[in-house]
Amino acid sequence: MHYSDSPDYRPLPEVTEEAWGKYIPGERYRGIAENSVAEIDPFASENSSVDNYEAVGTWSFPSDFLTGVLGIRHEDIFLVALPDNSMMPMLQLGDRAIADSSIRRYRGDGPYVIRDVDGNLYVRLLTKLLYNREEGDMSIATLNPGEAYFVHAQKIDIAGKVIGKVGAI
Repeated sequence: MHYSDSPDYRPLPEVTEEAWGKYIPGERYRGIAENSVAEIDPFASENSSVDNYEAVGTWSFPSDFLTGVLGIRHEDIFLVALPDNSMMPMLQLGDRAIADSSIRRYRGDGPYVIRDVDGNLYVRLLTKLLYNREEGDMSIATLNPGEAYFVHAQKIDIAGKVIGKVGAI
């Protein structure tokens, strides 16, 4: 059976010049190949906005891996490079965090891609604080000792939850 005969098959829409090379959460990335996944620059450019990022690279993953292993729809995935070692040993300089852009609110402790006020993206651990803080307070931390701060959950701009990585062992 040809893949286009599948009941789940959706042909790719025509790509306008303006949409080429842009990653828009919830929409299929239009890169070089049909199963292209966008790698976005963690540092905002003048062409970036909350839901529109410049792609700096393109990756391809088998659909079975995305849906079966990671449990993610192709439209909801993006990669972001780690610019430093702040998340060692979980993630290191040069690794790509695989993130699910459909998760834009806190869903349990773990690594998230968060956006700062300038639009830059960072991978940080979010932890819900259960004591000695106000209701809804969260800890935003790196894995390096001493680098943590506290903020109310409503003030955290989540771009996605990290669900995997591409990197060296």
